[in-house]
Amino acid sequence: LRGSVIHCMQNEQDIRKMGNTSVTMPITTTCLTINSLTLAGVPFMSGFYSKDAILETMINSHLNSWAILMTIMATTMTSSYTLRMIIHTATAAPRHKSTTLLHESATNQIAPILRPTLLTIVLGLILSMTFSPRPMTPLPTTLKLIPILAILVGTMFTLDLTSTSLTPSPKKHTLYKIWNQLAFYGIMLHRTFSFITLKLSRASTQLIDLIWLEKAGPKLMYTTNTEISKLTS
Repeated sequence: LRGSVIHCMQNEQDIRKMGNTSVTMPITTTCLTINSLTLAGVPFMSGFYSKDAILETMINSHLNSWAILMTIMATTMTSSYTLRMIIHTATAAPRHKSTTLLHESATNQIAPILRPTLLTIVLGLILSMTFSPRPMTPLPTTLKLIPILAILVGTMFTLDLTSTSLTPSPKKHTLYKIWNQLAFYGIMLHRTFSFITLKLSRASTQLIDLIWLEKAGPKLMYTTNTEISKLTS
């Protein structure tokens, strides 16, 4: 399926140079979207039944927590990059070269794509109803929702990155940004802090000159000579 898209894009494999294929290649893009959602494990698609069963079995098994965590992270990243591929290829603005002639695949190339696409929609439900039901896994509700939560986290992560990279929205002026402007920056940093630092330095220098240097110099000599005179007289 992805090879068909690459062939229609004249051997272009970078999704950042694609876009708007839902208009130029509607059938191929529809099949690509459905299969990508199945790969991500979207509920009630064929991939959801297998992925949900695998995660529940691993959580209820005696495997260590690191293996289970890596599996959940893999599920999250799968949903993340599949959604990113859909956004960059189907919904984004066209970014390919103007000389690239986009066209739908031929009939003999579309037929092998449509058949597995239809199977990805109904095959998981048919197999789960045909075979003997698997035993219920005794898990709390929070652990039962982990597969769906992993998919949602990956989706939100991709949407956030896509909105930041493609259409950055202007942020509101916060208090931090207002105080970071040049007018406040110069007064607060170059004047106030410098004045406080210099004032403390001046007070420290005066204390050293008037107290410690005087006490260690003339007053110490006076006290020493006075004591020596008393002892020798």
